[in-house]
Amino acid sequence: MAYSIPESQVVTIVLIGLSAFLTPGGAQCPSFRQFFSSCKIGSPKFDKCLTKALNDVRPCLKYGDPSLNIPIFEPISYGPKPVHENIDLMFLKAQVDLFNIVEYAWANSTYLNTKTSLQDQKIDIYQWLPYKVLWGDMYVYAEMPDWKANRTVQWSVELFDVKQRTSIKKVKSTNKLQVSLNLLSMRDVKFQLINAIYDKDFEMMLNTLLHRYWRLVFAVLKPAIYNIINGVQTNLANDVYPELKLEELFQPM
Repeated sequence: MAYSIPESQVVTIVLIGLSAFLTPGGAQCPSFRQFFSSCKIGSPKFDKCLTKALNDVRPCLKYGDPSLNIPIFEPISYGPKPVHENIDLMFLKAQVDLFNIVEYAWANSTYLNTKTSLQDQKIDIYQWLPYKVLWGDMYVYAEMPDWKANRTVQWSVELFDVKQRTSIKKVKSTNKLQVSLNLLSMRDVKFQLINAIYDKDFEMMLNTLLHRYWRLVFAVLKPAIYNIINGVQTNLANDVYPELKLEELFQPM
């Protein structure tokens, strides 16, 4: 069955495309060094400097910086590697694999604050995002008493007026990072499933209910949602981190 892109995603994709024409090209975007080189690690002013640098670099996130091995961060593609999650809701049990996840949000966000701890090797990044969207594919195997089903589904999640904290921490005695997200507040969330049910009218009704009762849906699925998001972001961080030339990005005290 052909995959039809949700109208809201079409608008987002068009805006991303237009932004490529309305902003300077990658060749004209300066190196990330220009934004971060004045931030001295260990300085009392490091967090303030880092917050400003993150806000200033936003127009260049869609290009990255190959000279520092910084990939494109707008939109973020988390790649084909699946993230597995088990969901157990009373009579419903499901095994879910999400893959081909894409996120669009960072270049349009405002970085409110950063808090770093050299002792704990941790940084907390606080953001406000007027609009954030994720989409991708999902394989679902679900079962209830006297019923089983498996299906590959396309999905999207749109979040509006979001405040969030992203924590990045170095795992002790390793060269690995652990990323965890905390959604502090949201005004609205719109879930959408495509190809989830053969009856398209029923699928439309299901998506309407998911949107209307999103607070309840999010509360029920919150542990699974965080596990999935933290999993893909941790995978990406550990793919990128070993290649980053951080010594060229920041200055020591």
